[in-house]
Amino acid sequence: MSRLKQLLFLIFAFFTFLDLHAQNNRKFYAKNAKEIDEKRYEDYRGSPYFFSEFVQGTIVDNDGQEYPDVKLNLNGFTDELEVEDAGFYVALQESFYKSFTAVGNDGQNYLFKSSLHPDFKDEFFQVLYESEGVLLVKKFDVIPNEKVINNVGQTLTVKIFGTVNDYLLLTGLGKQDVTKLKVSKKKLPEILGKKKELTEYIKAQKLSFKQDDDLVTLIKYYETLL
Repeated sequence: MSRLKQLLFLIFAFFTFLDLHAQNNRKFYAKNAKEIDEKRYEDYRGSPYFFSEFVQGTIVDNDGQEYPDVKLNLNGFTDELEVEDAGFYVALQESFYKSFTAVGNDGQNYLFKSSLHPDFKDEFFQVLYESEGVLLVKKFDVIPNEKVINNVGQTLTVKIFGTVNDYLLLTGLGKQDVTKLKVSKKKLPEILGKKKELTEYIKAQKLSFKQDDDLVTLIKYYETLL
């Protein structure tokens, strides 16, 4: 074998070893996951992700096994939990994972749970508030759109991501009664059915609902009226 062939063989063997080593270190390799291209949204404006960057978190599967110290992000466009796994990016099959926690880019703690209700099977919801009889969750969805803009005399069509948030309140036996909430000062008292009490409470507490904390405050009070 010539020196050139020997050198090429050694280089090939070295990179093959590195690839196998990386695959062996993967937590989710061939385990209810599919590999994805992390650059597939470069043509879009905006982001389909819940966090502005991948963050550190812990994932729990349906058997209760924990996967700590995972770099993850929730994709609201595909409704998939994505992780960076030993240099690879993969999307997890949600039906095999029941929850994940993460510290966001803002330093706040976030909890997401899946399969909370038969109508929303295998979907992750952000848990805003949970007690023995009440569960308040938020659904993060991203919808792609196209927008026509003028740029130096040219008409361009750009693809953009738009965010839609839905709020659900689960109550009753086993938290199986689902109420979809429209977050506004006027609509919430009407939807929840305690119009007089809630309207007075919103006014007294000066709740604006610009932040989710105001909704949590109202639901905690609403719970005392049940």
